[in-house]
Order: sequence, then C-alpha cells, then structure tokens
Amino acid sequence: MSEKGDSTLETESVPVKPAVSAQRARRSSLFEVGFPVQRDRGSSIVSIPSIVPSHLHTLHQKVTFENTFKMEPDKRLHIGEVKEILDEMLSSSLKDVKYDAIKCRALSKSLSHTICERVKLLGFTRFKIISSVSIGQIKGQDVRIASRFLWDEKHDSWVDAVFTNSEIFAVAVVYGIYQE
Repeated sequence: MSEKGDSTLETESVPVKPAVSAQRARRSSLFEVGFPVQRDRGSSIVSIPSIVPSHLHTLHQKVTFENTFKMEPDKRLHIGEVKEILDEMLSSSLKDVKYDAIKCRALSKSLSHTICERVKLLGFTRFKIISSVSIGQIKGQDVRIASRFLWDEKHDSWVDAVFTNSEIFAVAVVYGIYQE
C-alpha cells in the first residue's frame, strides 16, 4: 500500500500550467520600456528617448493650454525699461574690451542670450522676445545694420542701443512680438 501511495503522490505533485487568462497583462518586451515610445506607422523604425532609467520618475508631462482668444496683451512692451537693460548690459560688459574676432563673437552670443533672459524677467507674457547683438571693430568705416519683418504695428515693438569705445562698436536690438 505504501508503494501505491507514493505513486499517487508523485502524480499529484506534477505541476500543472494554469490557463492564460485574457485579463492577465502580457509580459514586457523590448518595446515596452516604461516610457512613451514613438513608432512610425507602417515601418519598423522605433525612436526611444535617450534617458537614464533613474530619471524616469522625474519626467513631467507636457502641459497643454486651451485657447484664450486674447487679441490684446495684458502688459505692453515698455520701451524705457528694455532700453535701460540694453544700455546697462552693453556699457558694463564692453567698457574695457579690445577687439578680437573670436572673443567678440562669443561675447556677442552671450550678451544676446543674457539680454533676452533679462527682458523676459520683466514679465511681458505672450511676447516672443528676440535679441540680436552685433560687435565690430572701429577703423573709420560706416556701418549700416538693417532688418526686415512682418508684424502688427499695434502690439509689436523693438528697442535698440548703441555702444562705442575707442576700439569697438556694439549694436543691440530687442524685438517684442506679440503672440495671439
């Protein structure tokens, strides 16, 4: 009887695979990586963002805004405030600068970025702020700097400032374009 009992135990202890239910989630694959994957429809090209797995939890969802249908800005671009920023930035950054093409190219980029950021801090919401700084050497020549654009004269505006010393000249222009 003990032999029969052992054989019965052996047949009962054989593992039986449970049936896969439709509710059970599929195991992850190569393309289920825990963040949104962009796929081209009809092709096998998959683009996966290059992020470190530890940064997955710090990602924020893109905020979408509803249309406001605002046709007028809350606060208009104040030319006087922007002009003060331009004059201060040019005079403080360029007062003792000697002309060097490579140095002035980098200085022009950094000044343009800094001016743009400072003007944005003034709180002109719904304005696109564009800043341009040109630096050149003074050698007795004339310089003409021009720009063309399409804009709404009622809301859009621009401010410029000029700086000169014995070695260089600089022209900074800030455009404020209202986005309806």
